[in-house]
Amino acid sequence: FIKKNNLENVPIASHRYGHLTPIAAYLPSKKFWYAGIGKDATFVHADYQHMHEGHVMPYDRALQKIDEQFPPNEEILILLDTKINNAEGSKYHLLKKVDDEIFGSDERCYLYRRTKVLP
Repeated sequence: FIKKNNLENVPIASHRYGHLTPIAAYLPSKKFWYAGIGKDATFVHADYQHMHEGHVMPYDRALQKIDEQFPPNEEILILLDTKINNAEGSKYHLLKKVDDEIFGSDERCYLYRRTKVLP
């Protein structure tokens, strides 16, 4: 989906490392920013910090960290394993989802685009 829609050059942020598993192999030179630990990585990287520190951060805090990391005038993609609550406002737009409605399983992936916020 990302390649088909020419989104390879848009920065991608994720709450946890596991959220990137479905796409990381298709974008081998892409850097991803993990909100759970506040660092970039070029691939899915499972270590103690990701497994424990990154997984305990609530989603609302992860979205806050993503918004702090990337300037408001920069478009970004956000990959999560849960839907963003509509209360978050209209700056996050669902682009693609893979969830139980499609495969009938517990594997979920939601790709959002954060639109540019202009002053």
